[in-house]
Amino acid sequence: MERYPNKIKARNKANYYIKIPKGQMCERCKKRLAKQKHHEDYSKPLKVEFLCNQCHDKIEKAVS
Repeated sequence: MERYPNKIKARNKANYYIKIPKGQMCERCKKRLAKQKHHEDYSKPLKVEFLCNQCHDKIEKAVS
């Protein structure tokens, strides 16, 4: 049994349908290139935020 099935389903769907555009800047800091996609709500798998690694790490640490 998966620990976070909604998270995994959202990630898989986003990875299939959404590619980070070339040259996309981070939507939070606007300083670095976006390298990751972030879900605020796993029930909306196609609604993602494009983030740099540093901003994504800050969000993940704040949540956990």
